[in-house]
Amino acid sequence: MRTVNRVTLLGPLVGETVVDGSGAEPEARFVVLTRAWIAGEDYREERHAVVARGHLALWIARHVRRGEVLYVDGRLEPASASAPAHVFAREVVRTAAAAGRKDRDGTEPSPRGSLM
Repeated sequence: MRTVNRVTLLGPLVGETVVDGSGAEPEARFVVLTRAWIAGEDYREERHAVVARGHLALWIARHVRRGEVLYVDGRLEPASASAPAHVFAREVVRTAAAAGRKDRDGTEPSPRGSLM
């Protein structure tokens, strides 16, 4: 039997990205906001906890800022005794809304970061 564990999010980064480099590889934690449309109502905002590891975490820390709209492709990691459920990001793409914005060091950033 085949199974699929894939999550796709498109929404703005809310809050600040927290980067932890104390483990074996760096880890970035951030939140992406989406809206769920409800019949007979307007919409409900949903916040999704996202975790990226390794060089993707470093790319996010350097290139992504609060308010930028991100496309996140990843998989759901279930809750454990030590952590709530979250999306483990495999790829993060900055949308065209961020085009032309310079990085903190004044260079033009890459629009995409991935584990590949």
